[in-house]
Amino acid sequence: MKTMIINKAATSNKAIIFARVSSLEQKDNNSLDAQVFKMKEYCANKKFNIIKEIKLVESSTRGERVQFYEMLDFIRKRKERVHLVVDAVDRLQRSHKEV
Repeated sequence: MKTMIINKAATSNKAIIFARVSSLEQKDNNSLDAQVFKMKEYCANKKFNIIKEIKLVESSTRGERVQFYEMLDFIRKRKERVHLVVDAVDRLQRSHKEV
């Protein structure tokens, strides 16, 4: 489980869960639900308050990633620090170099 802190304001316990699959086939195999389940457990253990769940069927290598950038804009507009929780780095980006 990875946590990324985007905003640099005061410490917060607020979190956004970000689950993504690349295809409808992966969605149909309950991959999104499995990711969300694990992230909710993680947030509970860390005492994070989940303020938003984002589930996407969107490739990280094809297309414009419209929903992905909408999620980033939502985070940037927050006045307090928000933890972005993902199941694995590849659900957010293809590699650490993309940060």
